[in-house]
Amino acid sequence: MKITSGKNPKIEGLIIKDLLQLKTYRKTLISFIVIFSITPILQYTSGGGEGIFNMLPIMITLGFGMFSIASFNYDEAAKADRYIKSLPISSKEIVLSKYILTICATILGGILGILLAFIISSIFAKEYDIEIIVQALGGILGMSIVEAIQIPCIYRFGAEKARMQIFLVMVILFVIGALLVGGLIYWVQRLDIETMKIEALMPLIFAGFTALVYKVSYNISYKIYEKKEF
Repeated sequence: MKITSGKNPKIEGLIIKDLLQLKTYRKTLISFIVIFSITPILQYTSGGGEGIFNMLPIMITLGFGMFSIASFNYDEAAKADRYIKSLPISSKEIVLSKYILTICATILGGILGILLAFIISSIFAKEYDIEIIVQALGGILGMSIVEAIQIPCIYRFGAEKARMQIFLVMVILFVIGALLVGGLIYWVQRLDIETMKIEALMPLIFAGFTALVYKVSYNISYKIYEKKEF
C-alpha cells in the first residue's frame, strides 16, 4: 500500500470531499474533546490518582477514529459511490483515500490526546507521567485494529448492516487479545525478561503491527470494492 496522496490530486479531492461532509460533526467532536478533558480533572480533584490522565489520549484517539469512519455513512446515504465510480478514478485510489483519512485522523487524535494529557496533568497534578505516551500508542493501535475490521465490513455489508458483524468480530478479537496479552505477561515473568527492554521496543512494535494491520485491511477492502456493483 503506497500512500501518495501528496502527488495525487484525485485522492486529495476525495479526502477533501469527506472532510467537507464531516464538517457537520465538528461541534460534536469538539464537545467530545471537552467532555473527556474535563472528566479526568473532576476525577483527580475528587481524590483520583495521577494515572487518571493517562486515559485521555485513548479516548481522544477513539473520538477522532469514529469521526473519520462517519464518512462512510454520508457516502451510503447519498449513494456517492455510484457517481465516484463513474469518474476517472481507480478503485485503489477510492479505497486508499478512506484509509489515509482514517490513519491521519487516528494519529492526529493520538497526538492531540498526548498534548492535552500533558498540559492538564502538568497544571493540576504539577507533574506528568511518561506512560501517557505508551497509553496513546496503545490507543492508536487499538483504534487501528477497530478501523481495520470496520472498513472491510462496511465495504462488504454497508455502513448500517455492518454494525452487528463488527460487534461480533470485536468480541471475538477482544477474547483473543486478552488471551494473547495474558500469555505474553506469563512468559515475560516466567523467563524473567527485563520489562524495561520490552518497553523500549514498544513504539517500534506498535508502529510495525499497526502498519501490518492496515495493509492487510486495505488489501481486503480493495478486493471487495473492486468486485462490488453500485
